[in-house]
Amino acid sequence: MKSLLCSIILSGILFTGSCKSKKNATEAATNNNTSTSTSTSTTTEQVKNLVQKYRLIVSFYSIGTGVNGNAITKLDNFLSKHPKKPQSEILRRGREGETEYLFNLKELSDSEKVAFITEIKNLIGNLELVRIEENAERSKN
Repeated sequence: MKSLLCSIILSGILFTGSCKSKKNATEAATNNNTSTSTSTSTTTEQVKNLVQKYRLIVSFYSIGTGVNGNAITKLDNFLSKHPKKPQSEILRRGREGETEYLFNLKELSDSEKVAFITEIKNLIGNLELVRIEENAERSKN
């Protein structure tokens, strides 16, 4: 009889302890899910902040043989001689000299923007390994 009573008491203690462990595990899982969703939304927000829209993007890309250096030289010469000296951000990517020129063109009027873009397209738009995009978004990383 004493052993039966001891067994019941011992079982009750073990059962109560395991319930608390499950409750703690459930709370921990809920907290983890909350922090993960907060972390995910923060990461998404950070990515949105890194992406920016540009009026003009000129990309010099490679398909395994390097970029078109002649086209880059033509663009650099054009920019250095342009009277308004439009500001650009230059991103260098990859091992073969991949380069992007990112232009906001805020210093130009609307008609000057159209003329500037047309001049660049005429200068290097038909050359190999050159991509020209208007009103495009780009990440800086």
